[in-house]
Amino acid sequence: MAPNKEGAKKFLQRVANDPAYRKKLESDPVGTLGELGVKVDPKHVPAGGVKLPVSKEILDHLDEWTEALDDVFHSQIWRGR
Repeated sequence: MAPNKEGAKKFLQRVANDPAYRKKLESDPVGTLGELGVKVDPKHVPAGGVKLPVSKEILDHLDEWTEALDDVFHSQIWRGR
């Protein structure tokens, strides 16, 4: 996934539609996002992983959350991450 708006949208669609990937992301967000080139400080992740919104909620907010995630990608690029 490229760190751009299209990549953000594809990522969110995969999280919403791929149960195995969703489970992997919930149990190991640092490693899963790291595979995509997104750095996450482990101290900001709760022990045991995270709980993602239900798939319908992700899809209902797809455009809004795509924009927000794209902003995160750009902030990491500008900070040299």
